[in-house]
Amino acid sequence: MAIDDGAQIHERFGSAFKKTMQQAGNTLDFFPSYTWQIVFLPVFVGLGIFTYYFLWNQVKEHSNRILLLVSIFCFGIAVGLDFIEGLDPDHPLNIYTWIEDNTDLEYWTQQRFDEDAYKTLRHFSKSLEEAIEMFAHTLIWFVVLRQIPTLISSIKIVFPT
Repeated sequence: MAIDDGAQIHERFGSAFKKTMQQAGNTLDFFPSYTWQIVFLPVFVGLGIFTYYFLWNQVKEHSNRILLLVSIFCFGIAVGLDFIEGLDPDHPLNIYTWIEDNTDLEYWTQQRFDEDAYKTLRHFSKSLEEAIEMFAHTLIWFVVLRQIPTLISSIKIVFPT
């Protein structure tokens, strides 16, 4: 996932998919956010279900299972923020426009960041989304690493004499 985030693979495939669909006459109007979510989200969800099912069966401690559930919740929030980020500013589900319209954020963001409120909200939302996603990954790794002592106790290493 780190390689994907750094190289923007899913975004590039999503853009190519959107362009291909538009050339074929399909405008994808049914989906208001980023096209990559149509292409990759089913794959990511499938891999996630497989991974979590495997980990759930391997992890017996209640606290580790709770951490797995928290990580799923974090991934859900991150995908939700990404979905909102991909909406057009005038879309009814776009909470950045709602916040901009219902708060006095414009002056504050202009003074501090030299940007309008909408761009500032999107920037910090992207940062929050990535941080939540990294936290979810960290929780999964923490659970996996906590399992190492259980696995090592059943492994014997024999050195030839």
